[in-house]
Amino acid sequence: MAIVLVSDIFGRTPAFETLAKSLTDITGSQTVLFDPYQGESLDFTDEQAAYHYFSLHIDVENYANMLVQYLLALHQESSSNSMVIVGFSAGATAAWLLACKQIDNQTKGEKLPKIAQVIGVYGSQIRNKLQ
Repeated sequence: MAIVLVSDIFGRTPAFETLAKSLTDITGSQTVLFDPYQGESLDFTDEQAAYHYFSLHIDVENYANMLVQYLLALHQESSSNSMVIVGFSAGATAAWLLACKQIDNQTKGEKLPKIAQVIGVYGSQIRNKLQ
């Protein structure tokens, strides 16, 4: 089973990478990182700058679509037969949207991997995506 960590608006940070390594060490599972900036470190000065950049250039719906495309590509490359998705903040909301869209994507012929579990940590914007 693979674990996919979906970052918050800060993207890939040293703390996020440390968490991934710790999960790999603890679980023995492949742990991969997904962030909205495709691995590029943007070193935001504060949360307001990160939020402004994310809102202007990415937004949650696009982030969820980026996650779907990433999982499709990862599924083709990986030998893992199922995944656990752990999203943080904006990543939790993107994971929520993924979980809600999974049936739609499968009916369109896109073969997402089996998602055993979606865990959202501080997904405060989920309340705006209840439909």
